[in-house]
Amino acid sequence: MLYQIINVNEVAKVVPLFRGDYSNNEEPADWFAAFQLSLPSTWSDAMKVDRFAMQLVVGSYADKWFMDLMLREKADLSMLKAAFLKRWPPVKRPKWTKMQQRERIRALRLEEDEIGKWVQTEGGGDYGHVVWATKVMRMALSMGDVDGKLIEYAIEEAPSSLRNELEDEYEDWEEFVEAVRKILEKVVAVPHHTNTEAGRWLYEADVQAWHQAYGEETMLSLERPYPLKPGTVRVGSGECFNCGLVTDPLHIGSTCTAKETLWPHETRWRQLVASMLRRVSQVRVNVTPVQYIWPMTHQEDAVGETNNSQVYAVATGEEWHAGGAELGDQQENAWGWMVEGNY
Repeated sequence: MLYQIINVNEVAKVVPLFRGDYSNNEEPADWFAAFQLSLPSTWSDAMKVDRFAMQLVVGSYADKWFMDLMLREKADLSMLKAAFLKRWPPVKRPKWTKMQQRERIRALRLEEDEIGKWVQTEGGGDYGHVVWATKVMRMALSMGDVDGKLIEYAIEEAPSSLRNELEDEYEDWEEFVEAVRKILEKVVAVPHHTNTEAGRWLYEADVQAWHQAYGEETMLSLERPYPLKPGTVRVGSGECFNCGLVTDPLHIGSTCTAKETLWPHETRWRQLVASMLRRVSQVRVNVTPVQYIWPMTHQEDAVGETNNSQVYAVATGEEWHAGGAELGDQQENAWGWMVEGNY
């Protein structure tokens, strides 16, 4: 015969008292689960039932309900649990139709200005488009979409600048979120030739190849980046979209006096990247006036040689947000290029 050894000195963990009126976001089924976990495994059923009675707020709905229970319903914890869940049944998960699932996913829209914007979260933080993708994934999984059938509806509602960089289909939600996370990583992979005779020759060849491959009217995207003119700063540097340079003092397209300007396609490409990255550097909210400084390598062509010198673009917080608009918006609005010419 087996005997259960009861350790009466083993104490239960503390859990909140139970009222049974759903006040203070009280969820009865969750509370009972927490109550069970608080009980020592060595306790007898009688001790556990007595402990349950002590966990009820005196004079509450739950207290009156317990006193009115029949003795057999208090015989052991399993009988008590059955009676408890009959009185306070667990919340049933809603059964969403396929149409309702699609609409819920579509409702989680991503705004254009959230792409590249740092969002602080409980886990630390991430870029807005990644936070959005994770939120959509969790909602879809909570509705049972483990196969990723709702991914296409999330993509449908994404801004075109992001939508154009995504595939039509993904194996699962994890693959989709990872693809969204890597969107901005493609920007730094664009080759930028040096400002030498050889570099300029390679640049011209890249331009020819791009137009032969995609034509004149093809929409620019991170999958089809446009070649960068040698001697200009890297894309997404807060540069002028007319000349591709960052100067001190800072200038934009409408005030640019450069004699050699960029091809319209490169201007559009730089505008696209700027619109996606305009908020990346602003990880924290600035509570005092600051200066934004970008150190860049400006390659100047001097007697066929490359002269690497540091050029800094400086703008105060007020100038950066002049008139409530971003610098990228000011430059983008200043140029309405018509694509023309032979390449």
